[in-house]
Amino acid sequence: MTRIAIPFVLALFALLSLPVATPGEAMQSQQYRECPRTSAQFGQTRGSETCYCSASAVRSGNVWGTGYFTDDSSVCRAALHDGKVGPGGGNVRVVFLGAHGNHHGSTQNGVTSRDYGLWPRSFRFANGDYGGGPEDRPGYGNGQACPGNATSFRGSNRAVQCQCSASDTQSGTVWGTNTYTDDSNICRAALHAGVISGRGGAVTLWPRSGRSSYSGSYRNGVETRNYGRWSGSFEFSGSSSGNPPPNWGRAEECPRNAVALRGSRATLRCECPSGASQGGTVWGTGIYTDDSSICRAAVHAGVIDTRGGTIRVTPQSGRSSYNGSRRNGVESRNYGRWSGSFEVQRDR
Repeated sequence: MTRIAIPFVLALFALLSLPVATPGEAMQSQQYRECPRTSAQFGQTRGSETCYCSASAVRSGNVWGTGYFTDDSSVCRAALHDGKVGPGGGNVRVVFLGAHGNHHGSTQNGVTSRDYGLWPRSFRFANGDYGGGPEDRPGYGNGQACPGNATSFRGSNRAVQCQCSASDTQSGTVWGTNTYTDDSNICRAALHAGVISGRGGAVTLWPRSGRSSYSGSYRNGVETRNYGRWSGSFEFSGSSSGNPPPNWGRAEECPRNAVALRGSRATLRCECPSGASQGGTVWGTGIYTDDSSICRAAVHAGVIDTRGGTIRVTPQSGRSSYNGSRRNGVESRNYGRWSGSFEVQRDR
């Protein structure tokens, strides 16, 4: 009896002594299948899928686009470019998309992507924590928190590298577009410029001389303001590599209509993919009701054709009436009084 009891007790003690993973450790250890080289290899055209990028997979491969990537781009290299993983890799969620009109290259997080035009299938990455975000890697980028503004760097000609947390991007006032007054909130401006997402990330800014004027706009969910003469400015580089800012400025995809812009005085620069210009209802001519399809109105106005393109949308006050017409293959409708309007122009 004794000879049976002692081994049983020892075995039970050994079992209870095994290390137990905390919930956080369990989430970190969750392993998805390794991402294929390109999103085309998923064999999907709709929905999304989570996969794992190894450290070696993020180091090589060609990428076309910024934010929206051609489906023959390297998934993991694109994830590093987009800031969804760091050099050590991690989990990402790939969202499968249809045709996209233009893919603009840029340099971000040490990865240079290329320009390309219309491509039949594309993808982007979902926001959220899948075990691969910058917040999972303390010190990724520079690690030093960005100050509230850039006034302390005025007069310098050296790049400043710092880290924006997710909360840093959510508030603060910004003046300008691409070139910002140096009292603008750095992280909020970085979100407006598209160099980071709402999750934060590493940024590189370059102090610049003052300007005679700064034009506000609406981008990436951030509305910036106009301002006149100011003594100091800053711009962002697309990466933390210390290179001067390239000639980038990717336009976000246009919303379906302009209702969200009602009451704003900022101009929205956005991209109409080819599919978005094919359908939708439009009321007015030249000045359109703000619930009209933006991209369809742009075709009606002759600003773009059905292949899409980059446009500027300027909110206007409501009108007592709107006259429909047939232009450029699009028939718009008459309407009476409406509370908000917009007009569209070619991107300059």
